[in-house]
Amino acid sequence: MDTPISTFTKFAQTNLTTTSYPTLSPTTTKPSGNGVLSLAAISPTNLREITSRPPATDCISLVFFGVGATGAYFNARIVGWSRVGSLWLPLPLASFLCTLGSSTGIAGQAVTNSEKLASTISVESGNSITPASVIIHSPASPGIASVLIDAEGCELLQLIGVKGSTTSFNALVRAV
Repeated sequence: MDTPISTFTKFAQTNLTTTSYPTLSPTTTKPSGNGVLSLAAISPTNLREITSRPPATDCISLVFFGVGATGAYFNARIVGWSRVGSLWLPLPLASFLCTLGSSTGIAGQAVTNSEKLASTISVESGNSITPASVIIHSPASPGIASVLIDAEGCELLQLIGVKGSTTSFNALVRAV
């Protein structure tokens, strides 16, 4: 395996509080805003330093978290944005049901002491999105669950979802 070392960053600048999935449609306006990021911006640069070839990162690793009690849940969807000319197309990559465990972050850090990390993740039921390349590590509480997703060559990624029984939710993301 040739997995470059990379660090996590928050997917959305501020936690999401949505109560339904937004309708995403093709657009000629480059998607932007809270919860939208460029795969290139989170791709590790150390691979370029180690070898003479550019990084070929197309997978992302995610750790979900939220505000709520242990056992609270939310639904999260990762959407890839790809373009042809100036037309941006939203491509659903995977959807998950995330359950908060008992592990919390630390005050003043990317995940704070008022936020709990998801300990259980499953592919969202009743969803027509069948991830072609998803690996889920779901240890149950007090462990920290994570997901590895193929970004399928998308230039931009977007986190959307439904807060369920949590107050808000977010994810840590890194390209691997």
